[in-house]
Amino acid sequence: WVQTDQCRWTQSVQTVTLIVSHFPAGGVEAQDVDVVFKPHYLKVTHRVTAQVYLEGALHRPILPAESLWYIDEGVLEVVLAKDLALYHSQSVVELSAWPRLFEFDDDLSDGDMEHDQTDLDPERKRRGGF
Repeated sequence: WVQTDQCRWTQSVQTVTLIVSHFPAGGVEAQDVDVVFKPHYLKVTHRVTAQVYLEGALHRPILPAESLWYIDEGVLEVVLAKDLALYHSQSVVELSAWPRLFEFDDDLSDGDMEHDQTDLDPERKRRGGF
């Protein structure tokens, strides 16, 4: 996991998972939250107060229809489905690793985050495509 100003995040080959940092613990329920997923953009706000919990242009594209969010024990977690359409080569693991979450974030340094490959296509694993 890597901590930024807005969230804590990690990634696998197919997803980016993040926990919103400035989300109030308790008192805010799912019906109070609005999450906007766009291919290169993410925004999380309070529906009534319009408080912005997280917002930014994503460094790489996502699949909005396959992305999701939920609140569990007062923690808002967002799971972004990476758009891997461009990564048909055998180097899908390298190419799918996001060096940063948002455009305004700094690139990760080597060793900042382990790249989880548990969701890599089993066929690609057999062929040694990682």
